[in-house]
Amino acid sequence: MRDGVVYPSLHALLIEPFKGIWAADTTEGKFRTLRKFRYVELLCSPKKSNVFYNYSEEVRPEKVKVEVFNDKDYVLGDDVMQMTIKYKELLSSTSPYYEELLVSEQALAKIKTFLKNFNMDSRTNSGGLVLKPKEALSAIAELPEARDSVERIRAKVVADLKEETKTRNSREVGFFER
Repeated sequence: MRDGVVYPSLHALLIEPFKGIWAADTTEGKFRTLRKFRYVELLCSPKKSNVFYNYSEEVRPEKVKVEVFNDKDYVLGDDVMQMTIKYKELLSSTSPYYEELLVSEQALAKIKTFLKNFNMDSRTNSGGLVLKPKEALSAIAELPEARDSVERIRAKVVADLKEETKTRNSREVGFFER
């Protein structure tokens, strides 16, 4: 991504559906297709530079639509869905940790939701507390550790996406930029 525009690599344009979507856009500058590529990149990329990645899976698509299309209700075409599926498939095949990242993020989100919505006054049928205060405090104390664990997995995924090659300016070349 340069200046807010996602430019696909030549290698990406050899892979369907990216290749077909790129070829189908006959407009000068291919700005519609570049916006679609930007949407998919911001929706899926686990890189630290992607400020949208830390949003939940439920909220992220809307936030990215506003950023890219200036409309949270923008209707995505089938082509964008195909690109999203293929991009995630490529991430999975590139990094053995990608699936672990998705699972750990989902688990962390569920724990956060549970702690946020849990009623500390909830009682069992026999009248005892469902969750003792000590157990609740323990769960809360372990939350930052769980978040750190997710970030470690994310770092492994991002590292897998990088290639050891560098440009003349010593900038690392990413896997999808080759």
